[in-house]
Amino acid sequence: MAKRSSNWKHLELDWDSTAWPADGAKARVLLVAINVPGYYSLPVRILSLVANQSRALLERFETRYVELKNNDDYERFIEIMANWLPEIVGFSVNIWNLEACVHVSKKIKEILPDVRVLAGGQEVTNSVIDYLTKVPEFDYIIDGEGEIPFRQFLENWDPLSSSLRDPLLVSGLRYRENGETRFSGPGQVVASLDEVPSSILAGLVPAHQKNLLGVMLEGSRGCPFRCSFCFEGGRKSKVRIASIERLRQEAEGMVSLGATYFHVMDPILCNSDLERLRGLTAVFERLRAANPNTVISVEVYANRITEQIAECLKPCTIIDVGLQTTNPATAKAIHRPFLPEKFRQGVEQLRRTKSSFNLYLICGLPYETLTSYLRGVRFVLDERPTRVFFNELCLLNGTELRRRAEDLGYEFDPRPPYLVTSTAWMSERVLKIAQVLSKEVEKRYNLSARAVHTTAPWLSKETIGKGGRLPVRLNSGCSLKCPGCAAAESACPAKWDNAEAVLNRAADMDIELAGGDGLVEGPLLRLIGQLQLAGAARIKIIAPPSTFRDFDLVEKLVHRGIWHFKTFLLASEGESAVKGDKVASMMNDLESLNRPFPLRGYAVIRPHLEIVLVADGAMPRQYRTAIESAASPHVTVITVPESVRKMGDEWVEVLAEAFDEGIASNHWIKVPRAIARRAFESMDGCDEILGHLEELDLISRVANRPPCFQQANDDAFVKNQFCSLRDHFGRT
Repeated sequence: MAKRSSNWKHLELDWDSTAWPADGAKARVLLVAINVPGYYSLPVRILSLVANQSRALLERFETRYVELKNNDDYERFIEIMANWLPEIVGFSVNIWNLEACVHVSKKIKEILPDVRVLAGGQEVTNSVIDYLTKVPEFDYIIDGEGEIPFRQFLENWDPLSSSLRDPLLVSGLRYRENGETRFSGPGQVVASLDEVPSSILAGLVPAHQKNLLGVMLEGSRGCPFRCSFCFEGGRKSKVRIASIERLRQEAEGMVSLGATYFHVMDPILCNSDLERLRGLTAVFERLRAANPNTVISVEVYANRITEQIAECLKPCTIIDVGLQTTNPATAKAIHRPFLPEKFRQGVEQLRRTKSSFNLYLICGLPYETLTSYLRGVRFVLDERPTRVFFNELCLLNGTELRRRAEDLGYEFDPRPPYLVTSTAWMSERVLKIAQVLSKEVEKRYNLSARAVHTTAPWLSKETIGKGGRLPVRLNSGCSLKCPGCAAAESACPAKWDNAEAVLNRAADMDIELAGGDGLVEGPLLRLIGQLQLAGAARIKIIAPPSTFRDFDLVEKLVHRGIWHFKTFLLASEGESAVKGDKVASMMNDLESLNRPFPLRGYAVIRPHLEIVLVADGAMPRQYRTAIESAASPHVTVITVPESVRKMGDEWVEVLAEAFDEGIASNHWIKVPRAIARRAFESMDGCDEILGHLEELDLISRVANRPPCFQQANDDAFVKNQFCSLRDHFGRT
């Protein structure tokens, strides 16, 4: 059993330094990882250990690794790398860095023509593309797992000729011979993951940096399933596992360094031996006992979750459940059987243990129509997961779907990540609609207290309920003086003190706080704090744009848990409630929301912003121009008042066009049902589609007035459960 080895941190090169502290008598091997910012590479760490922990290889080679980000200055890196004078450069090639790897390879070979480039990684494994023909800068490719082939490669390297003595002695190798590409045969793989050098026990994994996915614990390799959209689905390697003892040593070693986030890479977690799962559970429990804020992320199949397995998963903080589709024809085509009742039973076991879990769908799979896809979205939301993820289909290199793309009628971007643009079942327009509505629902749903603050102690798991919406009107003055609005009057309406009733009902509810721009900061923040402690799911502020001019106030709201904002703009100057304001000038008031907000830990919040575009006095074409002006990157949804459907056929035509233009710019335009019908009338199942959109709150029902409007002297308003901010918390 591997124990913590001597520290190998010297294997990582700092590319800010031009020095290579090496033995000049040895051949230099440089392993390069070009990562997405916030992540680290396991392959280059493992392969550097493979070379350095072999006495025979250590006598001949000086093997180091270097990491950079895919937004770094490549030209500067190339200059530094050239000064290192490597003999062999190996790239870990993936969809996020393919073009960068090709570019760096080309440039380094222009400077050092004798250098040899070795490529490996998912993008060049089981590939439908002959990369040795397409990329002349790649001299060799290791197709598959690299530990054994990389060792064989170095063992057979001839430094005098800068080539392999016998390529056939390197398994899994693609190489050139007489102008043609050859393959030495399937790569040899380790029998157990305990044979793989542990980059964690070697001290090569940082505890706090580059860990947006957490510390990666490799529990198994290979997959018994054959999902046609997945890299692993097209590979036939046997499933191999790491021992519980190794995983325990790795996890506890990282905890001792201060790590608090772990991602367990083990897709067979729920169908592995129950005793092994219990052993992992014991490791997880020790981690959580050492630090209750430790986050443990795992992947599971709901169909396989039994009562016993659900109990074992209780220490896990994030449980990812891949559903992908609810359409029977699609499930059959991707080799991923979907049994609705079995799936629901597995999810119910997670709910019974009060576990947090995420559900996933893929948009654009074979045989999936917009209608069947919306059924899947509804199914997912009905299960009330902690988070939802609606992913766009990418035809990944090496997958079955990529190989069958032409037969299945797929159109896709030929550049990584190979996003699908149309299918035989969804035209380009329809697929784009599905993608935009998915991202709107996903963002709105996932910006919840439970999703962002996974381990927050005030979010008792007992507060998980059926959810719902609770409107709360805040008595506050407003500078806009909209006629008939209570907030415009000099005196507040009759005072109510029902805040306690609201707090008692807040658990797992979506709270909508509506008021004028005269909201008082201190009492407002205290009310929000109370609602958070009461277990509110989401808290939305509904107020005029002028409320959000203050960057400091918005930042305080976001850090207190306000991630949903709703306001309004006027489409014309006309005789309106705020005469003289234009869309552009009112948009300036919302600049405070046009930025990411980093929270404690790893979360970065981009608020959900809905704008109601009041049509008061506007003409159809003028209103359409106002929609275009409002469709800025930080606006998530633009809502058209329901009353415009009664304004004539020109409005219907113009807004149906505006809907499509919004989709093209990745904005959901929430239009009334009559206009939505015009946009969807050519599709099969139009009525069902509209019904789903209404249930998803993607059809407008709002009045043609500011959403913060509070009707003065309205008896129904007085009787509803509204609270007075000032009455409950006092004046400041």
